[in-house]
Amino acid sequence: MIGIIGKTSSFIGPLVSSAIIDDTGNNSTPFYFLFALSLVSFLFLLFFVDVKKSRVEQVEFLERERAAKAKRVGGSELSA
Repeated sequence: MIGIIGKTSSFIGPLVSSAIIDDTGNNSTPFYFLFALSLVSFLFLLFFVDVKKSRVEQVEFLERERAAKAKRVGGSELSA
């Protein structure tokens, strides 16, 4: 899934940049567009993502995964 997103981005990015250059005739305009897009993304992450809560959820997830892996490994040893 990640590979598809990466390939799509590598196709769409230059297409959008070329469209902006064709529309404005200025080669530096895509830089301003991408800078603004990055700034909006940064602000969204800054104000709407709770990093402390995310860290707690990550620790809980890793503990569940570790327990599930131990259960799978323990179960396969018993059946062997």
